Amino acid sequence: MAKKTKKNIAKGKNKKKRAAAKAQAPETEVVVADQKEIEKAEKKEAEKKKKEAAAKKKKAQRKENPNLWDKTVNFIKGTWTELKKTQWLNATQLNKATGSVFGIVSVFTLITWLVDSGLGALTAFILGL
Repeated sequence: MAKKTKKNIAKGKNKKKRAAAKAQAPETEVVVADQKEIEKAEKKEAEKKKKEAAAKKKKAQRKENPNLWDKTVNFIKGTWTELKKTQWLNATQLNKATGSVFGIVSVFTLITWLVDSGLGALTAFILGL
């Protein structure tokens, strides 16, 4: 049997402390593992924010100095947006508008023909042809 000396008593206390620490070790390992996962997630989030900032910066630069392709795409997008705002005629309105245009063009064609014929006759009379 070992003598109970101060050294042996201290060893026993240390064993008890180590056993208690081992009993708590799984919890601390989980906390440490969680902390590592949190740090990894924070790093990923920081990288994601950097990428988003770089993308926004690049987009802003493209808006300031667009190339031919960007200008073309923006023109087409703007045209499409305006076409969506357009109020198109229905069938009856279209027929009425077409009839009006046909009538006005016919009247001005007749007037132009009459003026041209009259001026042609006047010119022939003056020149005596």
